[in-house]
Amino acid sequence: MYRTLSLALPLALSFVLNHAHAHSAPPAEATPLETFAATALFGALLAGSAEAGDSELDEKVTRCLGAQDGTAMVDVVRNYQTRQFNVADRASLNAFLASGAGTKYAKNRLLTEMASDDTPAAAPVSGLLPLSPEEAGQVREYLATPLGKRLDSDEVLGDAETVQAVVLRGMRLMVACLQS
Repeated sequence: MYRTLSLALPLALSFVLNHAHAHSAPPAEATPLETFAATALFGALLAGSAEAGDSELDEKVTRCLGAQDGTAMVDVVRNYQTRQFNVADRASLNAFLASGAGTKYAKNRLLTEMASDDTPAAAPVSGLLPLSPEEAGQVREYLATPLGKRLDSDEVLGDAETVQAVVLRGMRLMVACLQS
């Protein structure tokens, strides 16, 4: 399992660190909140693909998925978030995630979650972005709000309907990768 995640993790992290705000999803550019959720779901898809087995075919699919820009999940996430959060809540979440502290929080949280399955509890997660004392205070303050608690609880990622849509989208992406 460690070997398969060691293949998927760099691909997912590459997306997190390099594509998060560089690509847009039709019809509108992804917001920071949508990017955060889509990245988490896309990372889980990559990890799941890598854990499926160790064959060359599995490696081909994982590499193909890793080459995607990740926007394939944005419309699924956008649909959920539009149903779940009002305009003011989405604006607040996006403002936080677009801030320096919020951007670091999102990347660190994704890095931590992607590594959590294979990293012993005592082992530090590599690649975390350092937060200044001021940024750490901003993160603590935001996460103490009712909306921040929802962000920190994974509620922004979706419900059963969203998970089903992500799995279906992931299967379509995997089939496309197999046919390429």
